[in-house]
Amino acid sequence: MRNAAQEWVDILSESTYFRFFKDKKTTHDQYWRDFAVYDDYITHSCYPGAVLSRISELIIPEAKIIDIGAGTGAFSIALAENASHVIAVDPSSYHLDVVSAKCTAQDIENIVQINAEWKDVDSDTHTKALKDADYALAAYSIIDPDIENFLQKMHDTASKGIFIVYRAGERDSLDRFAYGDKRSIDYQYMLRVMENMGMDVHTEFFNRNYKLPFSLVLHLYRNSERTESELREFLLENERFDNSSGENHVTFSSTDALLYVLKNNS
Repeated sequence: MRNAAQEWVDILSESTYFRFFKDKKTTHDQYWRDFAVYDDYITHSCYPGAVLSRISELIIPEAKIIDIGAGTGAFSIALAENASHVIAVDPSSYHLDVVSAKCTAQDIENIVQINAEWKDVDSDTHTKALKDADYALAAYSIIDPDIENFLQKMHDTASKGIFIVYRAGERDSLDRFAYGDKRSIDYQYMLRVMENMGMDVHTEFFNRNYKLPFSLVLHLYRNSERTESELREFLLENERFDNSSGENHVTFSSTDALLYVLKNNS
């Protein structure tokens, strides 16, 4: 019987995102530069929404927070308001440039950036940034096959607790249509690994209902072999279009799982 960590490796190897790097041999930075509408997607999808509010309730004021895979700052920017410092870790310099621009626009001065993958962030090179970190957060950003070391490093670095955000529930039917009916990563794989590591994990769920412009949906599925007409026909057949605003929008429903571990000293 395969253990939870090996199950993670198996399911990760089947994921579209992971295979894209393997097959296309591109970099994280180039991938996100080619997906420049990502920040628009975040805005339209009402993310992070309620899960951010819940995390904000669980952390102490003036905390030092590490945001692993910070992206364009969905969590970092919001958490910086009540944190002493936020350490935004991301392998894409393009994403961190977006974070910098937002910081400048909003007069935020307590976000420190590290342009690297989490596995390459170490206490020797980044001593000042990591020292006295209270919490570590990874939201939809774990694509490391060595999941146990990834999580252990989070747990060892953060003195008060760690937060993981990942998808819960079935894959969207449009995703299955576009990429085929295959297994996909959800929070349960992560949960089993964390429990096998002896972590006392709390789990909560948060739903999001939102609409995306059809033009944005086409960009989301740009790597699918389905044509625009095939995607449009599928959405029409499944009554996923909403034209109430005068524009073609597609309805979506997602569930975010929040897995967190709070240490006794928190």
